[in-house]
Amino acid sequence: MVRLRLWIGVAIALLLLAGAARLIADTPALLLVAALLPALGLAALAVRLDAPRDATRRVWVGAFLWGAVVAPVIAALVNGALRAWVASWSDAAVATAWTGHLGAPLVEEGAKAAALVGVVLLWRDAVRDGLDGLVVGALVGLGFTVAENCYYFALAAVGGGVDALMESVYLRAALGGPLHAVFTASAGAGIGAGRAAAGAARWWAPLVGFALAVAQHAAWNALGAGWLDGAPCAPGA
Repeated sequence: MVRLRLWIGVAIALLLLAGAARLIADTPALLLVAALLPALGLAALAVRLDAPRDATRRVWVGAFLWGAVVAPVIAALVNGALRAWVASWSDAAVATAWTGHLGAPLVEEGAKAAALVGVVLLWRDAVRDGLDGLVVGALVGLGFTVAENCYYFALAAVGGGVDALMESVYLRAALGGPLHAVFTASAGAGIGAGRAAAGAARWWAPLVGFALAVAQHAAWNALGAGWLDGAPCAPGA
């Protein structure tokens, strides 16, 4: 079992490194730095909440990379399939609204929470309680923010030049930078609390945490994302 976990860990590490290399190669340096620096600053604050251990340090890096290179791919594929399915029996406007307000929060939080589930299954000592889970979840969310912002910064730069890019960085990285971290930290705290609990709480705590993550994400998409409508970059899911 130990050897199996080792090989799975190596495979995941190679996948994450390959994804990170692809993200770096495909993103202009200025946009990557603009997306990465604010997220790394918030990540440094997040990890200060928890006592670092060898197990958690490795998981912290992996969680951030999962959010940056794996979860966005899963989310994009599933969101696209959902949008196409809804559009097959409705119109495009309804499909876009339905996916953005309900489908995307569920899909994206599921893609991010998959990292937390994997950590609990493979490296149980890395998430012992709600605080461990909160930090790991926040790091996954910050990685996701990096990938998402690389995309929206590119749209802003192409559509409006330097001024639009600066506005997008301010809106999405400075003001909106913690959003995905807060969403997924809720799921992580629930999973971690379930690990430390006994009885039925072992099962309902993760479900409540995930439900809170989806609810927060859906509320932002429905009520807060419209605030970005006037920006050069369109609001994201």
